[in-house]
Amino acid sequence: HETVELQLAGRADHYDDFGNAFSPKFGLRWQPTQSLLARASFSRGFRAPALPEIAPGQTVSYGSVVDPRDPFNPGGSRGITSVRTGNPDLAPERSRNFNVGLIWSPSADTTIGADWFRIEQDNLINPDSAQFIVNNEDLFPGRVLRDAQGQIQIITNQYANQGEREVSGIDIELSHRIRTS
Repeated sequence: HETVELQLAGRADHYDDFGNAFSPKFGLRWQPTQSLLARASFSRGFRAPALPEIAPGQTVSYGSVVDPRDPFNPGGSRGITSVRTGNPDLAPERSRNFNVGLIWSPSADTTIGADWFRIEQDNLINPDSAQFIVNNEDLFPGRVLRDAQGQIQIITNQYANQGEREVSGIDIELSHRIRTS
C-alpha cells in the first residue's frame, strides 16, 4: 500500500550577541510499493561563533613559515610565535543540506540503498593562515612583527569568515541477512 509522509521541523535559537536564528527542516518520504522507498530532505543550519573566536583574549602558539623577505635566508623556514585574537565582527556560519535517496528491498532479507547528499556552508570561521599573512605582508599591515635585523618574530593572527565550502557525495548501502537455524 502506498504511503506518503511529510515532515516539517524547525529549531529556533536566541543568542545574546547574535540575535535570533531559525533553522527549518523539510522531509518527504514516499513508499509507492512495499519494496521501494524514496526520500528527500532539505534543512538549514546555523553556528554562532564560539567564545574564543570572538573574545578579545589572546592565545599563543609556535610554528614556522617560509619567509621570502628573511635577510639571512630568503625563502627559508623560520620559527615564529603566533598570537591569535578573537574577532568581535564575525558573522555566524550557515549551512544548507540536501538529501535524496532510494531504498529497495527485493526480499525480506536484502536491502539496497543509495543516497545523494550536498552540504553548502557559508561564512566559515577559521583563523587566518600565518603563511598567507607572510606571503601577503603588504595586505596585513602591522600583523608581521620583525626584529631590528628584519627577521620575523611574531605574527598576529585573527579569526575571520573565510568563505564557503561545498561537499557532496553518494552513500551506497547493501545489507543481506543470512538466516541460520
